Amino acid sequence: MFISRQYAEAIANLPHENWEQLLEKLVDICESRVFIHAYKNPFINESTRLELIMACLNKPTEQQCNFIQLLVRNKRIHLLADILSAYQQILRSKPRKRHRRSQTLITANKPTPKQKKCIEAFATAQLQTDIKASFEYKMDETIIGGFILHINDYKLDKSIATHLKNISYNIQGS
Repeated sequence: MFISRQYAEAIANLPHENWEQLLEKLVDICESRVFIHAYKNPFINESTRLELIMACLNKPTEQQCNFIQLLVRNKRIHLLADILSAYQQILRSKPRKRHRRSQTLITANKPTPKQKKCIEAFATAQLQTDIKASFEYKMDETIIGGFILHINDYKLDKSIATHLKNISYNIQGS
């Protein structure tokens, strides 16, 4: 985990880009059976592996391309899930600035007042601050149930759709 932490710290110190979204996308790509099979093929060289990854992404920035290239060159693509986890830990542990936070809560259905209170209490605990939070609610039926909480750059996905997707990956991987 130490090397993963170093990569996470390096990108956390770069100018603001959506690294978390990129890392999540890369983890999804690199955990697919088709990608694993192609990536482990001894007849595919490093540049082709890099092109394979880049073809799956939607216009990464130059810094993001360099980061991916570094992972491929150092044969560290398999560390992406650990890097994502370390990066999320770093985001949560950063000192909080005393300004208004952008919080969005996505649910499948309109939450009841009791559900709102419970989720907001949980989110406020995640903020680790004394600032009163205000939430913007959005509905998205595709998440089936549960919720997705966005707090600035931090994303907490407790949706049923994501759990089903993870179960599907686990079944396919075994």
